[in-house]
Amino acid sequence: MITCAGVFAQEGQASYMQPPMVYVGDRARLVVPLQDFSGSGVTELHPAQIPASPDIDMHSVMLEQRPGNNHLIIEFTAFRPGILELPSIDIAGETFSGLTIEISSILAADDTRPILAGPAGPLAIPGTSILVYGTLCLLILILLLALWVLVWGRKRMKNWIDAWKRLLLLVSMGRVEKNLRKALVKGIAHRTILDRLSFEFRNFLSRFFSENCRSMTATEFSRALFLEGYSIENKKFLGVFFGRCDFTRFSGKEITRHETLTILAEVRSFLTILGKARRVQTATGGIA
Repeated sequence: MITCAGVFAQEGQASYMQPPMVYVGDRARLVVPLQDFSGSGVTELHPAQIPASPDIDMHSVMLEQRPGNNHLIIEFTAFRPGILELPSIDIAGETFSGLTIEISSILAADDTRPILAGPAGPLAIPGTSILVYGTLCLLILILLLALWVLVWGRKRMKNWIDAWKRLLLLVSMGRVEKNLRKALVKGIAHRTILDRLSFEFRNFLSRFFSENCRSMTATEFSRALFLEGYSIENKKFLGVFFGRCDFTRFSGKEITRHETLTILAEVRSFLTILGKARRVQTATGGIA
């Protein structure tokens, strides 16, 4: 508010500021009602004519002259709190001095010293707590899972992976057997079908049991022990099978359709029995 106005203030009409409460750094207006002015029009000082002040930056000075309603309007920004005096202003042949303004501080004051107002509390963003606690729970779960894998689950997971690989091998060999049956229907030579079956079946056994079965003879298959861990009654099946298959292939006699289908059927039956034995071993925690 204005504590001292110019000599031109009318009685009963005090100077005032817009807004009434001005803080340091705010842009505001000082309006000074005037009397004993005649004429009409608006006179505004050029920026170069506005007087300078170390604590007040005056943006514009304008004199409004209207019949019965004259005002001096000063736009300013103050940079120091307290009661400040504006520099002397010359406009329209008149000099205005002794104009003061009161600037409030952004600091709250108590009985002894000014202090800053207390800090505002943190804004609560919706969903923040869920995000924070959810992330923490996820990290704890990942750590527990990693600990389980390192301490107990490594062997278990290896067994699961091995069981899955053996299942895929059984499915793959079953498809080979079906494709060879289709080839037989299409008229492919019986010897070619048996040669392919012998190769694929040996390759399957090598990968399934992790043994080198590709070059084993029928006698070696009869002595092999890799079927001992499975609940298969006829442990000598592979020796008998490859003995009959090799004899049929290399006997020099013509291979009949019936012989080929019988050998294919024996492979299918063995795959079924091996698949059931694998499931039993997996369920009981034995060999996958």
